[in-house]
Amino acid sequence: MNNATQLTPALEVKNITKTFTLHQQQGVAYTVLDDFSFSLNRGECLVLNGPSGQGKSTALKILYANYLPDSGEVWFHFNNHSVELYSSNTHQVVYLRENHIGYVSQFLRVIPRVSALDIVAEPLISQGFDESASRDNAAELLTRLNIPEKLWSLSPYTFSGGEQQRINIARGFIKPVPFLFLDEPTASLDEKNKQVVLELINEFKQNGTAVVGIFHDADIRQDLADKIIDL
Repeated sequence: MNNATQLTPALEVKNITKTFTLHQQQGVAYTVLDDFSFSLNRGECLVLNGPSGQGKSTALKILYANYLPDSGEVWFHFNNHSVELYSSNTHQVVYLRENHIGYVSQFLRVIPRVSALDIVAEPLISQGFDESASRDNAAELLTRLNIPEKLWSLSPYTFSGGEQQRINIARGFIKPVPFLFLDEPTASLDEKNKQVVLELINEFKQNGTAVVGIFHDADIRQDLADKIIDL
C-alpha cells in the first residue's frame, strides 16, 4: 500500500481488457471489455448501462476480483492508502473484500439452514462486532426492507425471489463501506421496495461511498447516476 493524495479518486479502473474463450464453440475468443477505464469519486454513483451480454456484470466481477482481467489495473483509494487489486496477494484481496467492499449480486448464495437474520448479521459478526448488536442491526434492515419478522428465523431458500433478493440487499448494506457494487439489485422488487433500496443507496452516497451499479430501471438510473458508461 502507498499513501494516496487527497485529490485522488476513490476508484480508478485503467485499461481493463477481458476476453473469454468459448471452448464449446471451436475455441472462439470473445472480447467482452476492451480498454475499459473510468474514475469515481467518493459519494458518486457510476451506472453501467447497455443491453444484456455487453459486459456489465463481467465488469463488476472484475472490480470484485471474481474474474481475472487479461490486462489493466483496478485501484482502490481509501483511508489515505492505495491498493491495486491485481498486484495484491490473496490475503490482501480477501481483506479488502471483507472490510471495505459491499457487493450485491443477482442471486443469493448462502449456506442452507442458516436463518435470514444470521445471514444478514454475519458480515458484522465475522469482523468481531457484538453478536446481539449485529442481529439488532440486521433486524432493523429486514424491517425496513419489509421482510416479515415471522421469516427471520427461516432459511431464505424457502422464500420468494423478491424476498431472497431483499435478504441479499440487507446483507450487502449491513455495514458502512467505502465501495459498493450492485448487480441489478432492484430487478425482482416491487415499487415500494425499490424505493427503499434507492433510499439506502443514497444514504451510502451521502456518507461518501463510491457506488458502481447495474440498473435496468430507467427511473432508478436517473435518480442515482452521477456518471453513466454505455457498454
